[in-house]
Amino acid sequence: MNVNFAEISKTLRERRRELGVSQADLARLSGLSLHGLSDIETGKGNPTMETLLKVLQVLGLQILLKTTALPAYTNAAEGSQES
Repeated sequence: MNVNFAEISKTLRERRRELGVSQADLARLSGLSLHGLSDIETGKGNPTMETLLKVLQVLGLQILLKTTALPAYTNAAEGSQES
């Protein structure tokens, strides 16, 4: 999985600042420690999806996932057609 956590961290930080919300307030509203939120915003943390979704919800953001087939799996699927 290729996830750009640096981009996610940057987006969270920018959105928080746009809304005029302090890190302490966002941490409290998200149910996180201030240190935990700071780690996420600076790209040092490795939040679970559940934690990330809590922060996104408070900020009014969502993650859109795009799925693509890997070439090896595409070729394998084409070659294993059942009769």
